[in-house]
Amino acid sequence: MNYKIPKRNLLKKIKGIILMEPIFEFPTECHFIPCNKTTTKIEQFPNLSSYRQMTLKEIDLFLKKLKGQGIGKLFLTGPEPMQRNDLEKIIDLAYKKEIKVDLRTTGLELTTKRLENIKGKVNAVIFDLFGGKKNTNKYFGSGSHEKILANMNACSSLGLNTIVCLNISNENVGQIEKIIKKIPKRIRGIVFSYFVAYKKDVVELQLSQKKFLKEFKKIKKVAENKGFKVISSCKIVFDKNCPKNVYRLCSAGKFKLSVLPNGDVVPCELLKLSPKLIAGNVLNESIENIWKNKTLKMFRAISQESLSGKCSNCKLFNFCPSCRAIPYNLKNQLYGSIEFCKL
Repeated sequence: MNYKIPKRNLLKKIKGIILMEPIFEFPTECHFIPCNKTTTKIEQFPNLSSYRQMTLKEIDLFLKKLKGQGIGKLFLTGPEPMQRNDLEKIIDLAYKKEIKVDLRTTGLELTTKRLENIKGKVNAVIFDLFGGKKNTNKYFGSGSHEKILANMNACSSLGLNTIVCLNISNENVGQIEKIIKKIPKRIRGIVFSYFVAYKKDVVELQLSQKKFLKEFKKIKKVAENKGFKVISSCKIVFDKNCPKNVYRLCSAGKFKLSVLPNGDVVPCELLKLSPKLIAGNVLNESIENIWKNKTLKMFRAISQESLSGKCSNCKLFNFCPSCRAIPYNLKNQLYGSIEFCKL
């Protein structure tokens, strides 16, 4: 796959890490939200209730286009993809086309029967664990935390490639070590992510860089002592031992397509829904034409120099995904700063 590296990031070196931002000629992966329903209370997720869902026949056409364009990786994500009753059939369609599927889920909708139906057909099942018991039950209801851990255990017991994502914030940092000790030993590894304040009310939840480094070092040691592979130090890489010494920034419009339940393509599934950000529809247009749409080109052109506010001169910019969804969702400012970030 050919790609070009913008001159602004060509072989920048910061603390021994080579920073590159590949922009691919065509996308290499697709993030697909198959379901328009959610029971979560997580406000960052867009409300998709007004969107119709593609039929299986339409999804089959969409998958054929992905395969024809050489895109061999599909992330089924959401708010919660498992709320779609025919999700197993979607996975089967992708499997028959030799498209690798990663399923990202809270795990609440999983059952042994559904796990058995997808066994051998998914590349990985990724559980989003929102920290500690109190935090998880707040978002998903009483008893949710225990249910997620039980389904995680069932998933790994059946031999499915199981990964856990943990988001580290001030709200749960003191509970993470206890959670790690409860995670089944058979899982492939743990991905740690760093909570970035996306609005004023949650500023106190974001750890400072110094505290994150201190806490992450302890958490990583606990995970590794239990035999877990720490797959990534997450969205913000402070670690000098970054895989292959390369870190890619925000993937929106650079190497992934994000597809909504009705087939509309947006730069990122976390962006507030807006007609201005729709790059096309997979049912009506070719992947190639969508990839060349001006909306995705606009995201590919974003650099630190194009931003306003404190992000424009932040020394840690190259360690940060600089999520454009945060200023856009708050103030409709695509080039604005992440105003409440503590970095």
